[in-house]
Amino acid sequence: MDELNAAHEVSEVPEGEPGERATPIDRAKLATEWEAELEAAQKRFQPWHDEAEKALKAFRQGKEDDPEGRRQSGLALFYSNIITQLALLFGRTPSTAVRQRWADSQDEVARAASQILERLLDTEIEERVDGYCEALSAALQDHLIVGCGMARAHYEASFATVRRTKVAAGPLPDGQQVAVEMEEVEVKTDENVRLRYVHWRRVRWGSCSIWDECP
Repeated sequence: MDELNAAHEVSEVPEGEPGERATPIDRAKLATEWEAELEAAQKRFQPWHDEAEKALKAFRQGKEDDPEGRRQSGLALFYSNIITQLALLFGRTPSTAVRQRWADSQDEVARAASQILERLLDTEIEERVDGYCEALSAALQDHLIVGCGMARAHYEASFATVRRTKVAAGPLPDGQQVAVEMEEVEVKTDENVRLRYVHWRRVRWGSCSIWDECP
């Protein structure tokens, strides 16, 4: 516990006045602190990792031969139980539900907008182009076998530099011509959110009293 508390002793820099230069970050100190966090988390997670490997081995041996080539005797109850729960919990592609924040039956614009968003999301999931179903299925299997399943949402965006006419800041006096200027600006051309499966051995979190304090 002392090691974990020591790892959490991160110096906080008070916020200065507007326009004041921020204190430079000591990257070497920051790397040392995170290294201590990861080492402490690994020690804390190791007993669970050992038990998880045993559970995963038991699940795999439910449908395979043992290392000595002998068929497992008895019923593969653990394997059958996991497969049954997977089918019950994730038997079909999930559907979205977009609803108005305020239940106003006269607000046709909000009703139509929520219906459009719902159909767009359902189409995105059914096309299986973003890995949504695959990530949830793998995370659910990890949860049932080893007790921890995780998937993360990754935001992806594409940008491009385009040239456009610079608009004048205000109206010009009568008779004065507008000087046309071109400027290069970076604009967003595409964006997407993809769900990515995270293997249970790559999951770590620090010691904390509440989740908001988790490093």
